[in-house]
Amino acid sequence: MSFKTSKPYEYYRQQVEQNWFFWRPVMERFLSFERAETMTPDELSEFNAAIDYHIERKNAERGG
Repeated sequence: MSFKTSKPYEYYRQQVEQNWFFWRPVMERFLSFERAETMTPDELSEFNAAIDYHIERKNAERGG
């Protein structure tokens, strides 16, 4: 199966980078796409900060 997009791959890659605060919780399976869509930018930003905090705590517990 093949399909054509209206824009080049680089455009979509840039969109993902610019919207990583949305995609990160979805890609890491913390949130469903549907749930992330209902959240405000502030809520998504706080959620990302919570992920960062969680990772930092886990690394500190491991001595890293």
